[in-house]
Amino acid sequence: MIRGLLFFGGLGIIGVVGYRTYRYYNSQISILSKKTKIGLSSVDLLNQNKENVTLRFNLKVTNNSEQKFTIKRYDFEILFNNKLIGNIDNSNLNTVINPNGGSTNLSFDFSINPSQIGLADILSGLISNRLNSTLSLKGRVVAKKGFITLNSPLDVNYSLKKLF
Repeated sequence: MIRGLLFFGGLGIIGVVGYRTYRYYNSQISILSKKTKIGLSSVDLLNQNKENVTLRFNLKVTNNSEQKFTIKRYDFEILFNNKLIGNIDNSNLNTVINPNGGSTNLSFDFSINPSQIGLADILSGLISNRLNSTLSLKGRVVAKKGFITLNSPLDVNYSLKKLF
C-alpha cells in the first residue's frame, strides 16, 4: 500500500515538473515570437533571359529578446499584387539567431519562367501603378528553442518603392 502511494506520488511530482517545464518553454517561445522581426532587406536580379529569371531574396531576422533560438525551416508563397508567382520550401536550415538585437541574414534564390506566370501582366501592373505594386511573402517559419518547436506565421508585405 505504501509502495503504491509512493509510486503515484512520484508520478504526480514528475507530472508537475514536466508541466512546469513545458509552460516555461512555451512562455519563452512566445517572448521570442513577439520580439523577433523578419523583414525583406532586398531583392537582387541574378540572371535574366527569355526562359528564366533568377532573383535573390535577402531576409533580415532581428532578435530583440535575451535568448537565442534556431530557425529550422521555412516555407512560404511569393505573391506579386496578390497573384501567386511561386513557392519556397527550405527544410535543411539550422541557422542560430543571436539574442539582444542580433541580426542574421537569410538568402534564397528563386527562379521563375516568365511565360508561366504572365510576366507581361506583372510589367503592365508595374507601369500602370507607378511602382505602387506590392511583393508579399506568406507562409511559416519553424523555430526551435530547447526542445520546444514553434510554427510562426510569416506575413511580410513590401511596396516596390521601398525595394528599388
